[in-house]
Amino acid sequence: MNQPRFSAVAAAGFAAFVNIYAIQALLPTLCEVFHSSRASVGLTISATTLAVALFSPLAGLVGSWLGRRQKVFIAMLGLMLCGLGAALAPTLKALIAWRFAQGMFLPLLSSAILTWIGEDCEPRSVGHTMSIYVAWTSVGGVCGRLTAGILGYHFGWRTAMVVLALVTGAAAALLLTKIPDRASSPGSGALSPAAMVGLLRS
Repeated sequence: MNQPRFSAVAAAGFAAFVNIYAIQALLPTLCEVFHSSRASVGLTISATTLAVALFSPLAGLVGSWLGRRQKVFIAMLGLMLCGLGAALAPTLKALIAWRFAQGMFLPLLSSAILTWIGEDCEPRSVGHTMSIYVAWTSVGGVCGRLTAGILGYHFGWRTAMVVLALVTGAAAALLLTKIPDRASSPGSGALSPAAMVGLLRS
């Protein structure tokens, strides 16, 4: 059994949260740039968290058709490209749409990492490995806000968003070199609609 490596687990946790709340530090700037209210600009955060909530129940089902590294690659590529799209957004509505798209990919990444930890980690070290993952989600959240705030102040919000996207790409490269692949047979682990309803009810 291959134990999940610290660097890979840390990179996964970091990447999962470095983007999601980073834009909080840019809200005052975005209000000025797009001449919009705080409530409207706040949707750039709400859109991401809404997408996470909507697509989390589907992440495991979709992920069961893909190999482990495929899931991570698709999720990380989606996060990075949507981050670049957000940086180039010409309007507030476009920025909100790109932020929603980012949220769609986060559950796929989380489900892949948690499955990896559950399958490859020794039972006695699952708790320790999970604590590393959770701790680095916090690190990612803090670093995302700090990076966005500092770069946004000195170089503009678009530059801040581009840098965050590139940081996500770097985390993806590290993660993909460390995570072992495990192919999924077609439909393996897929739930029928009745089983899905039962799972959600439980």
